[in-house]
Amino acid sequence: CYHPHAFLTRPETFIWYQLGLEKLSHHEWILALSESAAAEALDVLEGHEQVIVTGCRSSIGTERPDGRPTWLPSGPYVLVVGNALPHKNLAVAVAGFVPVADTRPSGLQLVILAKISPQQQEALQQMSRGLGLEPHQLVFLSQITTGELACVHAEADALVVPSIHEGFSLS
Repeated sequence: CYHPHAFLTRPETFIWYQLGLEKLSHHEWILALSESAAAEALDVLEGHEQVIVTGCRSSIGTERPDGRPTWLPSGPYVLVVGNALPHKNLAVAVAGFVPVADTRPSGLQLVILAKISPQQQEALQQMSRGLGLEPHQLVFLSQITTGELACVHAEADALVVPSIHEGFSLS
């Protein structure tokens, strides 16, 4: 999920990164912080056998003991998938969540998976507080991988599609 290609989007940055990896071939020993870093070094440095993992497994800190990712809420949640466009009705989803949250245990959360601006996020947070929700009941996610999207959907207790119109909903 945090592979270098995800953040090395400009050609000059990627070339700088590749050159740095290739410089490693001049060293007898290479110490890597994770299994994934070691695998990447071995891909670039064909025939180099002395890559030692000194850190931790690549999944440290990404899962709870029950196997659920740490970036997901630990309890039950309702999922809304959308974006910043008005017809997606994210505010309607927040308002509609209030009566549901009132009838459920206090741990129920609304997870909004949408690429929205910080200003839009703040507006939804202010609206939710005005409607009586606790700050922890509204969770925002964005920029996740396809695999993470599948996990978010699978772990959700309910899915809400509040848009006015969908030609072909991918939710």
